[in-house]
Amino acid sequence: FTFMDRPRITELEELTETKPEAREAQKALALEVVTLVHGEKAASDAISTSSALFSGGLAELGETQLLEAFADAPSSSLSYSRIDEGILLVELFTETGLEKSKGAARRTVEQGGAYVNDRRVTNPEEKISRQDLISGKYLVLRKGKRSNFLVSFK
Repeated sequence: FTFMDRPRITELEELTETKPEAREAQKALALEVVTLVHGEKAASDAISTSSALFSGGLAELGETQLLEAFADAPSSSLSYSRIDEGILLVELFTETGLEKSKGAARRTVEQGGAYVNDRRVTNPEEKISRQDLISGKYLVLRKGKRSNFLVSFK
């Protein structure tokens, strides 16, 4: 189901045999499908977004890409005045519902399961400030590997 030429398909078959963990065939087919369905620009955006999401480059995403990447993630909005004062990460984790209590949030942070924009935070006294914001107004909180929360500041 692709317009790839036979030599490229053979190359991908060989890569699948020798380096299955690289998932080159899956990536190539996904790129082909996205390009066919949505166009080259969308495919290029998808590659840069997935690269940022899975290799720690959230800060490099533009506002549109960030919002698209986290469209299905829970989110909330806070006032800039809150971040000007500095917000304890532990408080943010409880306010957003990533943790049920400050004690649980503190344990998550201390055990290395808390992330701010892909940066692991292990200090439970860490305060979030404007310097942490992506595009000057967004903050991506993550608990563990999969629980994400997008906070926007207005």
